[in-house]
Amino acid sequence: MNSLIECMICKKVFKQPVILPCFHNLCKEHETEWSYANANKIRCPVCFQVHEIPLKGFPANLLAENLLVIKSKLDQLDLGPDHTVAKESCEYLRESIE
Repeated sequence: MNSLIECMICKKVFKQPVILPCFHNLCKEHETEWSYANANKIRCPVCFQVHEIPLKGFPANLLAENLLVIKSKLDQLDLGPDHTVAKESCEYLRESIE
């Protein structure tokens, strides 16, 4: 799977991806799991930089969310056997995302 849609902590497709100040991403639920006890800080699991957690949490990663929506729609798409060019294009896009 690709790091654009995969969490570095749980190794699964993102659930509510957030972006850290170092530009690495993780699932929203890990924001509190990986925070220092009562310190309101988190260590990035990729580059190990320490960041203060904002009061409202880290911002959502809209690019990753949109890629997840596109991938979901491509996975559900059935063009039938007569649309080989469109099927190949969709498969290429799906592979690019993954």
